[in-house]
Amino acid sequence: TRNVIRIFYNGAIIELTRLLSHSIFKTLLLKMVGVKLGRNVHIGKGVVFDHIYCDSITVEDNVHIDDDSYIDGHEYTITQTVFGKTVIKKGAHLKHHSFVRTGTTIGENSVLEPWSMAQRVIPDNEIWSGIPAVFKKKREA
Repeated sequence: TRNVIRIFYNGAIIELTRLLSHSIFKTLLLKMVGVKLGRNVHIGKGVVFDHIYCDSITVEDNVHIDDDSYIDGHEYTITQTVFGKTVIKKGAHLKHHSFVRTGTTIGENSVLEPWSMAQRVIPDNEIWSGIPAVFKKKREA
């Protein structure tokens, strides 16, 4: 469990960053709540990081996250709570309205198409789409 004050602090900052377009200020706020961001990361408007366990999310260098995407750090079900590291590796591109579940790793230079949900390891240089996301094709260099 987390401290209630910390949860409200994280929630307020994450909700504020949803309203902002990509900027250095937005990146700084996300780093303040614990999201590990690399260099040259572009985060679109409406992107939501997990409010409670945002410190379990790592976004490496040169990642592009389009508008209205959601990146999860934990999940609750009726019978269990799931925690895991969510990693988006170098050069990945999450297109608009994509959803990344807890414990997912998006490989280097991979693409998650619009309106898709990633829930497993996506290998390097691949394009995935759908709910749940399935392999579509290799990405050309």
